[in-house]
Amino acid sequence: YSYACCLHDGVGVNVDLASAARYFKMSADQGYAYAQSNYGCCSRDGRGVRVDLVSAARYFKMSADQGYAEAQYSYACCLRDGTGVSVDLEAAALYFRNSADQGYAYAQYSYACCLHDGVGVNVDLASAARYFKMSADQGYALAQYSYGCCSRDGSGVRVDLVSAARYFKMSADQGDVNAQYYYGCCLYDGRGVSADVESAAQYFKMSADQGDAEAQLFYELCVRDLGGAFTD
Repeated sequence: YSYACCLHDGVGVNVDLASAARYFKMSADQGYAYAQSNYGCCSRDGRGVRVDLVSAARYFKMSADQGYAEAQYSYACCLRDGTGVSVDLEAAALYFRNSADQGYAYAQYSYACCLHDGVGVNVDLASAARYFKMSADQGYALAQYSYGCCSRDGSGVRVDLVSAARYFKMSADQGDVNAQYYYGCCLYDGRGVSADVESAAQYFKMSADQGDAEAQLFYELCVRDLGGAFTD
């Protein structure tokens, strides 16, 4: 496994993805969970071997069933999307939760989505908000945006416009197009933050430049409000 990592990353040797995949598989076939997960990634992404989604799912499951959080997340994605295995939303939600409860941010977000939308589990907005926040507080932009929505709408938590604005800003500053628009709205209307049309224009423009139609409209409104004086 360790030699495969060296070959994969070019540490002390030249990068050789085919050999890396071969050594990952040697280790994986002896039962080493990290190698099973990495060989699953090689098979899924075609790194050093041909793409084989069935093989990827099989190795992810081997690793996941040994409790490795990253592999639990990867295998849950396979189950949710029908990638290399049949779709099984209940099993996907279970693997997402197992990974999430070990602190894996992507899984916390995905399990929150399951809880929010009733995918493989019953709808539970309070638990969804809790898992969105766990992921958001680890810096995952999509979760920050989603928890901002929960705080804004009172979905699973009490309405808290200050918290909503704060999480929208965290996500917006990482480039999330929806969060940029909604944080612009917070600034434009003074919701959870002091009204600041010039800053609102900056965030609307960020979102507008990624193609968001509403942000494009509100950017023009900001420019109008500023008398056409705004420059980025």
